[in-house]
Amino acid sequence: MKRILFYLSIVLLCALLLYVLGKRAQRAKNDEHLIRRIHYIGLFLFLFYIFSVLYITIFSRTVQYRKPYLDPFWRLYLAFAVQNGRITIRWYQLNDATLNIIMFIPFGFFIPWCIKRLQNHSFLIVGLGFICSSLIELTQHYTLRGSFETSDILCNTIGCFIGVCIYKFLLKNVVEE
Repeated sequence: MKRILFYLSIVLLCALLLYVLGKRAQRAKNDEHLIRRIHYIGLFLFLFYIFSVLYITIFSRTVQYRKPYLDPFWRLYLAFAVQNGRITIRWYQLNDATLNIIMFIPFGFFIPWCIKRLQNHSFLIVGLGFICSSLIELTQHYTLRGSFETSDILCNTIGCFIGVCIYKFLLKNVVEE
């Protein structure tokens, strides 16, 4: 699981670097070839990211039945359990939620960068993240390669929102420099 997180963080860091380089080249407005090249590299990274997510969530899993979890907060209930009158924290439950959030941060970053018409439509981007996450969960359930968990959909949507916020922050700060 650490390798997966490592690969996703590399993709996000590369995307951030390409974004900053692209915006600086756009401000200079003198090298359209460089801007186009950076955009194509970003598209390649986005495709690599999509295939990585599909591999992690569907294709790398073995076939077995798992029951669906429809309560979006079931993982939090397990993470903060009360035993003998004391609250105990099960960190591995929080780790799964954190990884689901981190996994969709690049999605929220790449979509407005690759599809310029969506740059000013944060709600649509987060909605698209919700739909893609739901499709992944449904695919896991119907192919028996995972369980349908609404907590994963919630965490992935939060991750997409964070990615959009990172994109908006960089757009505002790099352009205004």
